[in-house]
Amino acid sequence: MTLCHRVGMGADTGDTAVWERVRAVAARQDGVLTRAQANELGVSDTMFRRMVRQGRWAPLARSAYWVVADGRPRLRTRVRGALLSSGAGAVACGVTAARLHGLHGVHQTAARTVHVACPRPGASRPGLRMHRLSSRQTTLLRGLPVTTVAQSVADVLRAEDRATAVSVLDSALHQGLLASGAAELEQALRGYPGCERARGLLPQADGRAESPLETRGRLVCADAGMPPEVLQWRLTDPSTGVCYRIDLGWPSRGVGVEADGQSVHSEPEALYADRIRQNALLAAHRGLVLLRFTWRDAMEPGRFLATLRQAMDTGA
Repeated sequence: MTLCHRVGMGADTGDTAVWERVRAVAARQDGVLTRAQANELGVSDTMFRRMVRQGRWAPLARSAYWVVADGRPRLRTRVRGALLSSGAGAVACGVTAARLHGLHGVHQTAARTVHVACPRPGASRPGLRMHRLSSRQTTLLRGLPVTTVAQSVADVLRAEDRATAVSVLDSALHQGLLASGAAELEQALRGYPGCERARGLLPQADGRAESPLETRGRLVCADAGMPPEVLQWRLTDPSTGVCYRIDLGWPSRGVGVEADGQSVHSEPEALYADRIRQNALLAAHRGLVLLRFTWRDAMEPGRFLATLRQAMDTGA
């Protein structure tokens, strides 16, 4: 189905020229249109109500509608609706901007809320959290106004829980998106509430982490008094020359931990590959103990930590 048909263009919907104009504006706005824009483009109140009532146009935010209502709206579409409903000068910020920049580590629950900053923020409401723009550093990301990577990370460090904050910072460092590192973050933090708490999280970050689960596993172990000795521990099979990497390692104890993210390791082929890899590692390195850390362990780490501690004591 083409965009023209999705926005309502057809013999049963009135003037073809109107829908051409609607299509053109929506195409520039990630499929989003405001009520005021629809009126300016010639959509009558009767037709507008009809499109909404039939589910062809889906409400996104106050006076903003997804006029390509097909499946579920993408993040950019949800953000565009929030920005259009928030007035001039609005930008995506916080965890929302972090996700738009491709940073990982934001929990699904937090991701449901769109965070927007603007010069004169209105009241927050379900699904939309408003912030004051103040002196935040902003940029355009493929036509969408957002805070910069450094500013987005700084806002996450100030406002979100420790595991989320460090995971997002790890992701930015791992992807090389913070060219000046701490200097950029320091500038983005300066003068904001919670900046001291945020600065205390900076030493806990490590750009070698390749996933939020690795970050959380590292923090869990460190909090229990067993910080990993190395990250991305490299072990070579002497008989084949194949090099393996283990996410968290304690070489002095002969213990390694692999982070098993659900989306990556739950498919049958991935499970099979993990099993072959683990068997090869254990066969090549007699005495190596290899444990697996899951999202359930991240939420309820007691049992995993007991097993890890036992493995460390055995390997001592």
